Amino acid sequence: MRHNLLLQGLSGMLGKQLVVRQLADGQTLVCAAPAPSGKPRSQAQLARQQQFQAAARYARAALADPALGALYTAAAEATGRRPHNLCLADFLTPPCLLSVGPDPTCPTRLHLLVSNPVALHRVDVRLETPAGQVLAAGPAEPLPRPNAWQYTPTAALPSWASLQVYLTLTDFPGNTVQAVAIL
Repeated sequence: MRHNLLLQGLSGMLGKQLVVRQLADGQTLVCAAPAPSGKPRSQAQLARQQQFQAAARYARAALADPALGALYTAAAEATGRRPHNLCLADFLTPPCLLSVGPDPTCPTRLHLLVSNPVALHRVDVRLETPAGQVLAAGPAEPLPRPNAWQYTPTAALPSWASLQVYLTLTDFPGNTVQAVAIL
């Protein structure tokens, strides 16, 4: 329903029988209230509930912070989602490495492509030989393209071949993922 004077702006439960929701596109959704289950919750359900509560706390704090709030609001506008929901997704979804390899436009740089609901806060890179000798290490830099990063070693490398790339991907909620790739 759109432009319904009776339900405009209304959301929540009515008389423990109906649930009214306002959708992002302006529609109002009315449905029967869910019936409570008589079964006790499993350990996995309780853990997921606690995780979601932590995500909700993070969303409130992130949106109250001027810098993070602006980041999430801009990302929400670009994707057509609500900032609060984007914060929840960012908290509940750890970053993921999609690809890593030498940059085709500049062979002395490493190009990284990651996946994350909003953006990564930091990417740390360590390059090692197969024998474990560290050749270079440091933070990567974000590129203007979403989820793309680059790393330029401070020292010249003999070759990208057979190098082991150790990555630490950290997003704004603090999810950290370790990834290893062999070039």
